[in-house]
Amino acid sequence: MYRKQITTALLGMAGIVLSMTAYLTDLGNLLLTGCLIALGLVLFVWSLVSLILFLRHTAEPAPVSAMEMEPEPELSAGITQLNWLSEKGDILKTWDLFNRTGLVIGRDCQENMVDIDLAKSPYAPLIDIEHAVLNYANSDWYVEDLSSRNGTQLCKARDGRKYQLTAGEPCKVEIGDIIIVGMTQLELA
Repeated sequence: MYRKQITTALLGMAGIVLSMTAYLTDLGNLLLTGCLIALGLVLFVWSLVSLILFLRHTAEPAPVSAMEMEPEPELSAGITQLNWLSEKGDILKTWDLFNRTGLVIGRDCQENMVDIDLAKSPYAPLIDIEHAVLNYANSDWYVEDLSSRNGTQLCKARDGRKYQLTAGEPCKVEIGDIIIVGMTQLELA
């Protein structure tokens, strides 16, 4: 999930190493030495700015989605678990949301760290490795599609209607809402 940030930090360190190596070794060409030092410093400054912008972006509160409805206060505050439902509505698996602030929904392929692993779902081929995310902010839970191939839907308990989520736009969820990820149903309880 944070591969880009780790890569950015490594590039910054490589920039410092490049600058120090060029400074401490005699390359015989002053212009080449100066260019290598400048390149190393540019890499370091770029990585530092990128990481600061990432940290600033993750510290901002979740934006309010355009399709968000005003929930009854006790509904979203009471969400404590996520249930994987069969097509008949039986609970196949339950995940506890207590003391959690964010959960990635997808398929675990040992390179990533998903919290809600749907690799054993009959619809697993329709589910991206990192498909959607559930985040807890300001006493409410939000679901957000992570630009998945097949998208994420939300069936609202309040009106029974299905809504297609827009990638990158968090949507507030309530008790009884069902998140549909590649035809796999996840109920908030």
